Amino acid sequence: MATKKELIQAQGYSRRRLLTAFVSGAPGGKELEPAKPLRAVVAGIALSVLVLVVSAIIGFIKPGLPDGWENNSLLIVKDSGARYVTKDGTLYPVINTTSAQLVIPADSYNIITVTADTIATVPRGGVIGILGAPDSLPTADDLITSRWASCIVEDGSQFTMLTPRKAVTQPTSDAVLARQDDNLYLVVGGYRYLISTTDTSGVRRAIGMDQVTPITVDARWLNLFSAGATISTLTIPDAGKAPPTPVTVDSTSLRVGTILHPQGLAEDKRYILTATGELARLTPLAYQLYLIGAGAGADEIDVPPAVIKNLNTAAAEAAPENWPDDIVTPARSDAAATCATVAPSSGKGPSVELSILADESPLSGIENEITVPPARGALVRAIGAGAPNAGSLYLIDSSGVAFPIPHATDDILKQLNYTSDDVRNVPQSWLTIFPIGPSLTEAAASSAPAETSETED
Repeated sequence: MATKKELIQAQGYSRRRLLTAFVSGAPGGKELEPAKPLRAVVAGIALSVLVLVVSAIIGFIKPGLPDGWENNSLLIVKDSGARYVTKDGTLYPVINTTSAQLVIPADSYNIITVTADTIATVPRGGVIGILGAPDSLPTADDLITSRWASCIVEDGSQFTMLTPRKAVTQPTSDAVLARQDDNLYLVVGGYRYLISTTDTSGVRRAIGMDQVTPITVDARWLNLFSAGATISTLTIPDAGKAPPTPVTVDSTSLRVGTILHPQGLAEDKRYILTATGELARLTPLAYQLYLIGAGAGADEIDVPPAVIKNLNTAAAEAAPENWPDDIVTPARSDAAATCATVAPSSGKGPSVELSILADESPLSGIENEITVPPARGALVRAIGAGAPNAGSLYLIDSSGVAFPIPHATDDILKQLNYTSDDVRNVPQSWLTIFPIGPSLTEAAASSAPAETSETED
């Protein structure tokens, strides 16, 4: 056991050793630098940034679902292209994008691209969508609002073109003779006129179409033109009888049906005395048809204007009001095609007119009966005569199929990325040319495809 003296010596030795350590400094004579207090802070920040970067990389490689995906979203799977509409956190496979647009309100429509792993555990519902609906629609800027043309070529084939070019066909005031089944029609301007089966040869000579070979057409093409009155020999009621008020020229009493030409007027300015004692204008075409009809033995008199100055002019002409006025000129026989054309209109009903295709270049490469440029189309209202603001809406896509939109509210149009200003009017008869697809409705889009495979009324 250490003595008291030994303990005192040990304490003194420890004090001297401690003093030496303070005085002499670090081994080798170097001073120790004080520790930097921010080193740990910097290291912590760097570590946090590293964690965030790694998390971002992991999120990029395997992203999660964003907030709000549970409703009104269209999820597209990267690798497979599969599409799902979301509702209450459930994925409903949808067979085309148009159906998805009809199901999801326009203001909520949201497209999210995901990987298969991201949605692997999300609940699935049944398949929905409109079978046969287009997978993509033309944009509003790609809707064709210029002239449509439906043309008949030499062999009777019919081609319909929706083209943004306005000068594909040339309007003509000339006429064509068309045969549909056993009937002959005169087509001129925007009208088709059935030629009477009685005295057909005489009527053809009278209208100037006796040397013309008819083109073969089908009813769909003919119906693109408005129906005019049948062209036949012209008759005048009570022809040969005395008018209610006697009309005398050079002491001769005139009979109903007498042809009068006022002196001093052009040769083709003729009138006919009617059963009411009025003078009805007799156009050049009506004159020729009257001569081979009831007017075969009628008197034709040049009269001084003073003699008939007190006779009223009838409000209607002697011939049906929509007959051509003049003897027609046959359209050029060397044209590549004879066409009906219409320019869709946003106002009053659009007018149809007869046109010709001067050369075959627009027809080159056409293999289908309906031709619409890629990614183009039309949004049209099919209107009847006298109803410019009423009619069914159709969307025509680049495949040439017309899809009815029976409940075309502003909201439905908005869901399809259109507005009412994008709609153009066309005559209802033009929609008979196009194959009709299924109706585009919200109810059909949200149902199983098997239940919506047929076109709705």
